[in-house]
Amino acid sequence: MRRGLIALGALSVLLAAGAIAYILLFSNTATPVDRSVVTAAVVGSEPGDPGIYAYETTGYEAVDALTGGRHEYPVATYLTISLGECGPVVRWDALAERWDEWEHCGPDGAITLSRNYHDWFGVPNLDEQVCAAPLPLVPSAQMTVACTTGDITETYQVTPMGEATVTVDGVAVATDWVRVVSELTGATTGDAQADLWVLPGSVLVVKMVVVRHNSTETPIGSVAYEESYTVTLASLDPGR
Repeated sequence: MRRGLIALGALSVLLAAGAIAYILLFSNTATPVDRSVVTAAVVGSEPGDPGIYAYETTGYEAVDALTGGRHEYPVATYLTISLGECGPVVRWDALAERWDEWEHCGPDGAITLSRNYHDWFGVPNLDEQVCAAPLPLVPSAQMTVACTTGDITETYQVTPMGEATVTVDGVAVATDWVRVVSELTGATTGDAQADLWVLPGSVLVVKMVVVRHNSTETPIGSVAYEESYTVTLASLDPGR
């Protein structure tokens, strides 16, 4: 599941210190991740196995800090499934400046920890989000789970929508459709909706449609962030 946070903490600290000129020395870059640099220690042979999966991607993220910035996502992004100490670790690389990672250590692959990385104007920021209870990828019934990052709380409502078919590389793939609606409270406020189509019995997301809007209070006022994207697997092959 995609988190609704935008990590503006490091940027706001620099703004508070009067470092706008320093920040403007850096270009606001959006660097596509080359397939050749994405690696996996173990590559399986079946869909959902550890390996590297390519997504057909459309979308962007944008922030209105300073003169504003926008990152267009490339047409190809990559999802890596690795074997962690307690379960699968899944990472989505949208850009060199933007990635998400989840540890699936709970029952039936539930998420127990997530990490969220952003780089705006050359200022990197990595956040970790911990949930009060494991956050299931595909619950059997609607449930609500609260997760925290510092003094920010994100409350997720996860609803199973039933079975659905997604076409991948010309093949109809059966999936479990899940809708995740979340609300942010605290230093960052906002909301998000993510629709996920998950390969049954796995942590592999076949398709994902995400829209989020957040606002973070800083010493120079409110800073808004928005993100909207759609990703669909280009292939079920974990090594393609």
